[in-house]
Amino acid sequence: MVRAPDGGGHDSRSRSQPEIVRLKYSRHGPVFYTDSINHVAYTLRATSSEPGSGGYLAALRLAEVRNCHEFLDAMAYYHEPSENMVCGDVEGNIAWLTAALTPNRAGGWYGRLRSGHGTVWVGRVPQPHGAAAGTVRIID
Repeated sequence: MVRAPDGGGHDSRSRSQPEIVRLKYSRHGPVFYTDSINHVAYTLRATSSEPGSGGYLAALRLAEVRNCHEFLDAMAYYHEPSENMVCGDVEGNIAWLTAALTPNRAGGWYGRLRSGHGTVWVGRVPQPHGAAAGTVRIID
């Protein structure tokens, strides 16, 4: 059963004719609901739909690394999904890096429910990469 905002609904399995749906987008992401009374549109923006965020492509680079230093360099291309990534190599090195594509929001908003601050993305929080930015330890 699919419920409409007015409380009505319909069984989505019983449609005999295809339904044409008009998709709306904004600079903040796809619009999933429009409140025409209050003139407000609700959108959803996710880092997983940002350009270059396909984790499977970055994983192909990770599959080719030969040591922890190459691992940290390859992690510069890994943005999504957010992960704690750990690597160990035959030289006894262990590397750890938290990989994430984190939006930088205007107004000091840090991800909690609306707090009166802006939630508009104004860029990305820089992600450190390379051996100098990651953690590499030699284990004896």
